[in-house]
Amino acid sequence: MQMFTSTDSNGANQYGMASPGETKPSRLIYSKQSLIILTGLLFVVTILLAASAGNLTRPFPSTFHPKYLQDSVENVTSYNLPWKQTHAVNSSTELFRDKIQKHRIAVLRKGCADARQNGVTFKLGGKSPIYNDNYRFIFSAVPKVATTSWKRVFLVLQGQVNSTDSLHHKAVQHKFHYPKLSSLSTPEANVRVNTYTKVLFVREPFHRILSAYRNKLENIDNSRFRRKYGTSIIAKYRKNPSLSSLKTGSDVTFLEFVKYLADPQTRFQDMDMHWTPIFVIGRACNMNYDIIGKFEKLQEDALYVLEKINARHVVTFPSYDTHVTNSSHDDTYSKYYSTVPEELLSRLYKKYELDFTLFDYDKPQIIEQDRVNT
Repeated sequence: MQMFTSTDSNGANQYGMASPGETKPSRLIYSKQSLIILTGLLFVVTILLAASAGNLTRPFPSTFHPKYLQDSVENVTSYNLPWKQTHAVNSSTELFRDKIQKHRIAVLRKGCADARQNGVTFKLGGKSPIYNDNYRFIFSAVPKVATTSWKRVFLVLQGQVNSTDSLHHKAVQHKFHYPKLSSLSTPEANVRVNTYTKVLFVREPFHRILSAYRNKLENIDNSRFRRKYGTSIIAKYRKNPSLSSLKTGSDVTFLEFVKYLADPQTRFQDMDMHWTPIFVIGRACNMNYDIIGKFEKLQEDALYVLEKINARHVVTFPSYDTHVTNSSHDDTYSKYYSTVPEELLSRLYKKYELDFTLFDYDKPQIIEQDRVNT
């Protein structure tokens, strides 16, 4: 169209061709028409920008912009779930989280080195980590530290389900297969250990102990645990137990459970994995972990992991399912531990002291407070 060609003073357009019959006044008319049309186009573009709610201001889509990818996935797939992790992570937040991880890893490695100097031997064993080849991810699942939530994540990464919220707790634990490092040959396992992102999540030991008791021994749905552990605990630590208690173990108390754990004759290798120390279960001093997550910062640390393995656009970490055994509330914690004498609390702490030291947890205030009051 002629109105979009510019002409010089001799009547030639931008391609060097003459514009037949064109005079300077006609060029002015065309210029005004062009200005009107361009103004209209700008108005339409403005309307479109307003309707798109600022989408054009987003960064160019790439793996370096997880917020953009998250929005894109939620708009076209079934991953549109309620989630608190939809905010963009800026560079300062990322650097802060990196510093936190460096500190946690440094504390762990120093603790392991100090323990070895003091004669502690960290034997190979514990629970075999699970892995995912697509995202080059190794995870040490520690019972009572949101293991079920992480297994839900693995199921999405493995392509077996579309959502972390689509399965019942028991189905996640018992219905599906999670590849274990122990199933591989030594060379195959070593390649993954040396090149994949290795993650361990931990929890304050006393809270984890209480959670294990409430879930496995107090919960009426776990008669198997009561018969296997409750009956023997009652037989050893209760005076004049009833025949019913000795048969079912259904009324084993938290105090009796703590006595069992703190007993020097109770060895780590004889414990159930739900209350075995984390450093044993997770092979903490035999595996060079890249990330140490904490149950107390579960959502925040889970998001950090998903970003590091480039999976945030694929899966959302579920809101933690507390079911009936959330033992992290202060009132619940105080209710149970107030039944345990100071001397026994101190012995329990000594039994799990390495978990406190290696994972940078303070000594429980219930012990410190008792000492202040004496």
